[in-house]
Amino acid sequence: MLQAMARPERKKLGETLVEAGLIDEFQLRSALADQKRWGNRLGKTLVKLGFVDETPLMRHLSRLMGYPLAEIRGREIDAEVLALIPSAVAEKNRCLPLFIESDGASRYLYLGMEEPADLDTLDSLQLRTGLEIFPVLIGFRELDAGLRHYYGLGLDAERSADDAVFDGTGGPVGTDCLRHGDEPLEAATEAAGAQPSLALADPEESFEVGVTTSEAPEAAPASERRAGEVPTRRILQALTQLLVEKGILTRDELVAHVKALSAREEP
Repeated sequence: MLQAMARPERKKLGETLVEAGLIDEFQLRSALADQKRWGNRLGKTLVKLGFVDETPLMRHLSRLMGYPLAEIRGREIDAEVLALIPSAVAEKNRCLPLFIESDGASRYLYLGMEEPADLDTLDSLQLRTGLEIFPVLIGFRELDAGLRHYYGLGLDAERSADDAVFDGTGGPVGTDCLRHGDEPLEAATEAAGAQPSLALADPEESFEVGVTTSEAPEAAPASERRAGEVPTRRILQALTQLLVEKGILTRDELVAHVKALSAREEP
């Protein structure tokens, strides 16, 4: 009898960083020891220890995970976009609304996140805003600076040069701020035969962005799900659409109800 072939083990972040030449083995061991003691993610630990700069680290993660990376230094986020996500929600979910893009009848909110594969957060914010959410990676220092600049969060935290990045000299935040690895997103998607506004990652794959922790469990890819299994977020979307189409509920009523529920949950 033939035995089933084992699926190759996904490499941990530290291994991929060493292979890419961004750190060496000694730096990895030192960072893992620091991580074990203090509990921070490996990526943050490496940056904190000065072993790697955040920009090449995040570009490496963008390639590794398949999510576009937002680099918004020198840009400014529109006030109407920021108003979509209250400060308490942005702080709780470690996210920053960046810009809105229209594609026919659909409107997408591009959302900078440390954990772009957090489906629960994406579902919640999609219901809150009434917009499709397009998650993208953002560096934790850039995110911290954005939360301080736009929402006044963490003003007592240690400042850095990143706090002066949002001066608006480069114009508004838009798709030209997105990269895939070392390439602008437009160039990467054109090479892949896709539209620049489409995600390079499979939105249905429960990808543990915890790959940044080096010890995260591996999630089963979409291709290995049980036959006929439908993601919960798709079920909710279909149910919402059906209620609206049947005239049982209007979209405005749905959004208002979600906002009211979220307001009661906020501290």
